[in-house]
Amino acid sequence: MVGYRKDGKILGYLVFSFHKHYQYKNDLVIKKLVYETSDALFELCTFLHTQFEQVERVIMDTQDEYFHFLLSDPT
Repeated sequence: MVGYRKDGKILGYLVFSFHKHYQYKNDLVIKKLVYETSDALFELCTFLHTQFEQVERVIMDTQDEYFHFLLSDPT
């Protein structure tokens, strides 16, 4: 679990796990993503970006039809 806190208040968090993809690379699977502000969302996305070299893919199911606009490569 990773959270975003500002002024002592938690404004967003994500729950994730790692699933084996290859021998040396894992997939990061997001189980839950909750955010109250766009700043919280961007900070959580920054955390995910820092995992870039350690994971093969980030997998997330979402009902947000516009979420893919946040990504440079939604695949």
